Amino acid sequence: MKKIMLLLLSGVIVLTSTAQEKVYQIEEITVINYGDGRMLFRLNNEEKTPLNGSHRLIDGYHSEYILADFKDGMYHGNY
Repeated sequence: MKKIMLLLLSGVIVLTSTAQEKVYQIEEITVINYGDGRMLFRLNNEEKTPLNGSHRLIDGYHSEYILADFKDGMYHGNY
């Protein structure tokens, strides 16, 4: 019984750690304005990967962050 509880607890810990949103500094993100009110957010790396899922964007000047949801690089929901 103890082994089963330990296995379930470790499974919950693994799942919650992978389900957390990712954190990026504002310098790590590039924003492209399409001009029609839409903006594309992507990582500032070699692949220019569009953001997907929940992310925390940290302003480099303050310790504040913005919690935003993205789908294919476009913000989806509240931002």
